[in-house]
Amino acid sequence: GPARFSGSRRKLDVLRSLPATKIGLAEAARAGAQLEPALVYRTLSYAVHPSWTKGERFTLAQEITGAKPETWYLSARDGAGMTVSAEPPEGGVEATVSMSRETFGLMLRDEAVPSGERPVVRGDHAVVALVKAWMDRAQHGV
Repeated sequence: GPARFSGSRRKLDVLRSLPATKIGLAEAARAGAQLEPALVYRTLSYAVHPSWTKGERFTLAQEITGAKPETWYLSARDGAGMTVSAEPPEGGVEATVSMSRETFGLMLRDEAVPSGERPVVRGDHAVVALVKAWMDRAQHGV
């Protein structure tokens, strides 16, 4: 049935404004949301417009190190968008980015990462820079 509310009209007006509220991943993380890397990477695959991947075909491995290590494979598909998988591709990867869960959280919140905790990049740095640019564009419109 319909939602019922008791209280002041002012409090009701605040609730009515919630559906129009827009919040990005960084804001959600800064507000205390514990976002799993799998969710963030899958969200990125939907946020990257297929046209952005035109002329690009590569796979980037994103490794989260620590007690429960995990790796996600982000693949650009030449105008067909981006896919994310927990399974390594048959053809290997062009680059790998490794970071701790703590560093992942800092980067997600757009906070400074201490020099000893920065992600380690192996392979094609241009691929990593391109995916970072897509992430920024998707999140900030740049």
